[in-house]
Amino acid sequence: MSQPIRPRWAPRIPQAKIRRLYELDARGIVDEELIADIGYRLYSRCQSILAITHIWLTKEVPCAQCERAISLGEHWSDPDYVLFCPACGWQLSWEAYRATFRHQELGGGGANDIFEAFIVEWERAQTAHTQMVAIDQLLHRWHWETKQQQPSFGLGRPTAANLIEGSRKQVIEFLDNLTYGDASTTSLKETQATWRSNLASVQALQKSNQHARQPAMTEGISDQGRSTSAAADNE
Repeated sequence: MSQPIRPRWAPRIPQAKIRRLYELDARGIVDEELIADIGYRLYSRCQSILAITHIWLTKEVPCAQCERAISLGEHWSDPDYVLFCPACGWQLSWEAYRATFRHQELGGGGANDIFEAFIVEWERAQTAHTQMVAIDQLLHRWHWETKQQQPSFGLGRPTAANLIEGSRKQVIEFLDNLTYGDASTTSLKETQATWRSNLASVQALQKSNQHARQPAMTEGISDQGRSTSAAADNE
């Protein structure tokens, strides 16, 4: 018997492609084919992220064969439940379906508005210039930016961690070392400056939070030590 069709999600983009894009742009070289390639990859990736978000919010999954919505309902927590599409007969266990997107950085978190905005911007972009700007702005955002305040949720997570290959730490380092030059597309350097300012704020707040936790941990250790001493005295 042939294996059932499994859903496929757009992968993250290799760092080498993004690096090449910025190196060319810094020299004033407009590679329309490369810009379009990366842009459409990001477009598809954003669509996949939003599709996964929709699954979590609605507890419905799209059929991998005909895309009809299939309700999980009370079976959400049952990995052995078999998804069945009455329209085309496709079926697959919920565990196998979920395995296709788990640990793939497809959780939109607080950045879903940013991914949605890019889809709209990309569809509107008609020139290589506007496409390049849309790509650049998408890659240099943070999950917490759509919130009115700067909460701890998603604090150190850039949108690019969902979009570019590598760990969160590797992606942040990669973005911070992209190539810029006098011939770079207008606004890219401004975006870079904003990115570095936000990065500095994130690092400062993370450091502050870390220091705030240390006294509590020390106090807990001290209390434990006093309790141990008291117990020894009572013996």
